[in-house]
This record gives sequence, structure tokens and C-alpha cells, in this order.
Amino acid sequence: MNQADWRAWKLGDSQTAQPNARNITLGAASLPSYFMTLYQPQLSTFDFNFDRDVAKTNQIGALNDATSTDLSTFQARGGKMIVFEGVSDPVFSAVDLRDWYKQLLADTRNARDTVRLFNVPGMTHCGGGSALDNFDPLTALEQWHDSGKAPNPCGQQAKPSPPNRNRCAPIPKWQPTPTAMSTKRKVLCADKGANRFQAASMRFVKAA
Repeated sequence: MNQADWRAWKLGDSQTAQPNARNITLGAASLPSYFMTLYQPQLSTFDFNFDRDVAKTNQIGALNDATSTDLSTFQARGGKMIVFEGVSDPVFSAVDLRDWYKQLLADTRNARDTVRLFNVPGMTHCGGGSALDNFDPLTALEQWHDSGKAPNPCGQQAKPSPPNRNRCAPIPKWQPTPTAMSTKRKVLCADKGANRFQAASMRFVKAA
């Protein structure tokens, strides 16, 4: 929460009654233009009725909310997935991602042979922050998919000086509450059955 991007997303720095936090400006624009079905460009955020209008977001929600913990079909096709998230991400909940992964391990047999979760201390939304965010998950994914070398752990390096080197690690089986947690919402997938790599994110993937 002490990262600069946290304030930019949650509070902004407006000195007037007009808010400029990204959650407000982006949310107000995306609600009528993206999330609503049917498209309602004139809808004001203040006019959204939580008793009546939530159902109008369900169609887009089905595309965005990839919350299934049964990845048996993906696993059967030989898919590999690396999920990574900044512990200081001000947009998505690190706790939600942790809980999703723990449920995935319970619901999908041998899930760690297919999916690994990495938490990046200090990293904000998609990158940045006082973080070890200089890493290459795509190469790690390729090595896992092509050569069977599982990414455990993946090396990270801080961009600002001093150039300290550290590591990020997946959630250990024995640790119920990780000391460094980070939503996933950023996902790298290698689908062997489709014979192609996919770099995917619910919102945006920053090149490492």
C-alpha cells in the first residue's frame, strides 16, 4: 500500500472536488461502454442501480471472470500456465488470487504439474513499484512446455539501483498464508493440444 501507484489508483491527487483516481475515471468510462449489455453510452455511474442493473453486466462478466478451478480439460491437452501477480497490486485482490489457486489445487488433480502461481513482492498493477519486476515468464513458460523444466522458482531482478537479485516462489504446500502474496489476473498459457502459445491477461500484460 506504500507504492506510488496505489494512491494513483485508489485516491488520485486531485485538489478539487473532481476525482482523478484511476478506479474512478476508468470505472466510470468502462461501465457504460464495456460492461453493460446492452451498450449504454449515456449511463452515469450514479444512475447504476445495484438491485436492477447488476444482471446487465453478467454477459461481459462471463468473459472476464475466469474463476473456474477445474482445469482438467486444459491439463489433458498438455497445457501449461504461469500466473503472476504483484503483491502491491491496487486493482485486484492478492487474497482472491491466493484463494483461487488453493482451490485449484484441491479441485484439479496434480494441478501443480500444469499451473504455477508466482507472487512478486512490491510490484503494482502489471509492473512497476519498488519491486523485483524484471523477469521473463514467457521464457520460463516455453522451457516448461517444450523441455519439461518447471518454473520453480523463477529468477527476478530489480530495475532500480541497487540491482538486488532475489527470487519469487510459488505458494508452498506447507504454507497456509504466504508471507508475500499477490490477481491474476495475468496469465501465460501454453496449450500443447492447440500447438501454440498464448499470452493472455484479463486486462493487460506488461512485457518483462
